[in-house]
Amino acid sequence: MKLGYTRLGEVVSIFLEIGSYHFRMMLPAGDLASPSGREIVNAWLLGITTIPGLEIPHREVEALMDALDSGFPIAGRLRKPRLRLF
Repeated sequence: MKLGYTRLGEVVSIFLEIGSYHFRMMLPAGDLASPSGREIVNAWLLGITTIPGLEIPHREVEALMDALDSGFPIAGRLRKPRLRLF
């Protein structure tokens, strides 16, 4: 499993590769510094983690969220979602 992000000039590519599945989201780097842009990324990540059978470790997703927080500080306040199983 590979989970991470790369910066391609003014575009950021966030990716998850697990088995034969490849998920990728590309968006302008400036959007990661806005609360609305970060909410889109969080929703995308949380949606992928709920796919049955993928079994993505929550600590990996949290580590990616932390890396995005340090690499692209949010201008404003945004509460990071907590990952939990129901």
